[in-house]
Amino acid sequence: MDTEKIFRGEERLTGQPYGPGKFDNDVDEYFYSLNDHDDQVSVSDCGDGWFGLAIFNSHDLVALEHLPDYKDDIGAIVFERSDGIVHVTYYDDREKLDKDWGEICVRFDGYTE
Repeated sequence: MDTEKIFRGEERLTGQPYGPGKFDNDVDEYFYSLNDHDDQVSVSDCGDGWFGLAIFNSHDLVALEHLPDYKDDIGAIVFERSDGIVHVTYYDDREKLDKDWGEICVRFDGYTE
């Protein structure tokens, strides 16, 4: 996925299901791909995979604004299982996002940046 094309508006996320595979849809793939280079993401390693925290920035919000299921979201927790399957939970409530992330960090002795 070319996130730069999405940032520039040359491509749009659709939210349509991919079918069986690593990601459920292109929105999940988009936020997963940011984990490789987004300094707003903290990663906690655990035996069954890893978790990442994504607080959406202005580029992310623009990428989501035309998708009704995501338009109110402010962040996400990404989980990649040890077999490579990715699950993303989206949040429209910062307090709930922070609470859930804190619980993950405590449970897996993680850290936050």
